[in-house]
Amino acid sequence: MRSPSPGSPPGARRPPPCALHGQDVGEIWRALVARADRVPVPVEGESPQAAYSGFDIKEAAAPSIISPGPEPEFPRWTELAEAIKRAAGGDASGFADYVRQSTKSPKVPSFTGMNMTHCLDGPGFRDYEEYRDKRREGERLLPNLAGIELWHPLACVGWPAPVTNPPAPLPAKGLPPYLGVGSWTDFEGSADIVRRVPGSAAVQYQGLGHGLYNAGNSCIISHVNRYLISLRLPAPGTVCRKAVT
Repeated sequence: MRSPSPGSPPGARRPPPCALHGQDVGEIWRALVARADRVPVPVEGESPQAAYSGFDIKEAAAPSIISPGPEPEFPRWTELAEAIKRAAGGDASGFADYVRQSTKSPKVPSFTGMNMTHCLDGPGFRDYEEYRDKRREGERLLPNLAGIELWHPLACVGWPAPVTNPPAPLPAKGLPPYLGVGSWTDFEGSADIVRRVPGSAAVQYQGLGHGLYNAGNSCIISHVNRYLISLRLPAPGTVCRKAVT
């Protein structure tokens, strides 16, 4: 445990130092990604050899950006800063260590299993011009992470199975009420579906994150369990707040 800073309340802990504190993180990040797309950054000490392109780095970083961990430490942001610093110095092992925890591999995997469902839903690009338009749009709206969602439809180009569930308007009737749950990151997507299905409701988690049911917030868990067991929905405008620790 780190010593509290002068003037801190008794028992207070100082957040661990950030490896990029005081630096222009955006500039460091963009330079790293651009350089890695030209010459992938090797994972030191890895056999067989592995290396990270700029795309790999963005994919590996995305979960930590979305779910930084509990305040005020934000441990996954701290780990990400250290990984960025090490990669900028020529060693991508910080990213590989994180990926290995989930996949047992040092390299970002190809999510072929997801393509087996996505491609049948028809998200593939119509042609090269549509791909270029989407790429330009991503670079304009989210330049630091542009491209990380393009691989879903791009991987469906030439997929051997035909589209069986193409996008279409929701049925006008016959759907059960829907429960949507989302954080600051993705609430709007859930709320959009709720607005289209009569009788539905959405719960907003007042915090960061994505996989909320498994994140341990008792408020979210209770609303989801109640819906799954009895189809009981919360009142419109319900929110779940972060637990105070």
